[in-house]
Amino acid sequence: MVKNVALIQELNGNISKVVSLYSDMSSNFSTAFHNNGHHKEG
Repeated sequence: MVKNVALIQELNGNISKVVSLYSDMSSNFSTAFHNNGHHKEG
């Protein structure tokens, strides 16, 4: 039981890291995408 709790806590930590990384990447990608689109239009 204790092992399961430790594993779940580790998974939750990893998931939160991945989510924060993904949100950073998606925001960076959206800004880069918008910037490229404006450059192509102009």
